[in-house]
Amino acid sequence: STPYPTLFPYTTLFRSMQNLVEELASIDKEITSEHKEYLKGLIGSLNPKFLRNMTTYITTKANETGGTMSSKGIELSISQARHLAGNQQSAAEVYTHEVIHSYVAFALDLARSGDPDARKLYRELEYVMKKAREKMTWKDLLPENSINSELEEKNAKEMYEYIFNSENAEDEFIAHVLTNPLVMKKVESIQLKEEKQNKTLLKRIRDLFATIMDLFAGNYEFKDGKKNLKEMTLNL
Repeated sequence: STPYPTLFPYTTLFRSMQNLVEELASIDKEITSEHKEYLKGLIGSLNPKFLRNMTTYITTKANETGGTMSSKGIELSISQARHLAGNQQSAAEVYTHEVIHSYVAFALDLARSGDPDARKLYRELEYVMKKAREKMTWKDLLPENSINSELEEKNAKEMYEYIFNSENAEDEFIAHVLTNPLVMKKVESIQLKEEKQNKTLLKRIRDLFATIMDLFAGNYEFKDGKKNLKEMTLNL
């Protein structure tokens, strides 16, 4: 049985995923125009073949906004009430998060499958998570403009635990880095001194995600040492 009382299917075959981001932003207006356009661009960079049969189910009568990924697709529950905390996720962010999560979860399953070369992806993820953990605290996930400091502290601590210590921390870490402005801002401020070009942690994570997208496009070959994109992504 479904946890949502009223469900409306959206399929990527019939409706642009970017348009869905736009529609969600119009329902839950607690998102900046800049962040909305960024999420649309992120969605537009994905390989549609992987998600062509994925259905998104939406209810707009929820008490709070949230999302889950399951075998049937993405399920979103959206509250139309104003946000009670400055670090509360918008509906458009939650949707994009679940889309990215599905990509990353699939890729990490491949990486854990036993192929020693494929596991380079997983080792790279372990590296960037280690670097983030060294520099981040839950306080970095507090908003600049506070609405409810007690609730915002609770949200920040929960998000920190979720992306570093939960059962699906690896998947959640990348999804949060690529979709949440507070996480994104922090990892962008972290410089990797061992990088010849003084690369930020955010750039390295984006390179990792680009390699994951190459997997879906069939452009990445694990054998014979062939690498597309920049070699640094898998050079460990």
